[in-house]
Amino acid sequence: MEQQAISVEYIDHMGSDMRVCNMARQSFGKWKDESLELDEKDLGLLEYLSTGVAKEDRGDYEKMYKASTHWAPFAHCILSIRVRVPVFIARQLVKHQVGLVWSEESRRYISDEVGYWLPEVIHAVPEGSIKQGSGGVHPKDETLRAFMWVSTETAIQNYYYLLREKVAPEEARMVLPLNHMVNFSWTGSLLALLRVLKQRQDGHAQLAAQEFARKLKPILEEHFPNAANAFTKYM
Repeated sequence: MEQQAISVEYIDHMGSDMRVCNMARQSFGKWKDESLELDEKDLGLLEYLSTGVAKEDRGDYEKMYKASTHWAPFAHCILSIRVRVPVFIARQLVKHQVGLVWSEESRRYISDEVGYWLPEVIHAVPEGSIKQGSGGVHPKDETLRAFMWVSTETAIQNYYYLLREKVAPEEARMVLPLNHMVNFSWTGSLLALLRVLKQRQDGHAQLAAQEFARKLKPILEEHFPNAANAFTKYM
């Protein structure tokens, strides 16, 4: 067993920035060669689709707030990724259902080495509200992190013990901690994954979820650079 990092790996994708533009022009019967570079009109179209307002009104945040994003063109592009996160973050991410398909490894069938995740520092309860988020670094950070490490290692050792005793894997896994790592593959529309990014990189999201978002963002920007920039520009 070992401490592991949250990771997001690219598998493949379908579509491009130009595909988004072409889908937006479909109602007018127009289509541009998708091997072409985007011009200023294409870039302006992506921003309009993302904000729902004309260029001259994008400084008017009240108008932008009331506007509706033209989301359909973004849904015609697809991206597949492979993700490794602790179980408690996986259970947050799987709540994103629309436009996404999820396939996850199961310890009913595998007994590979168990990895786990721990934060770099332990945070205290935030002042004023405990509904979500965390406060500053806990004054007993080092002591409490060591306690978490021992608890995690003990739980995983208990799991291995049960396997050695020939307990069924589907029952032995019940003693694993919530911070053990799980791998899954996620495929979905560009729209759906941009919405995941938008919500999980928000400052109110759990810190581990924000770390996931930081790993997802460069993949979206590499394969859909202009669409991703337009969609996230006014977050």
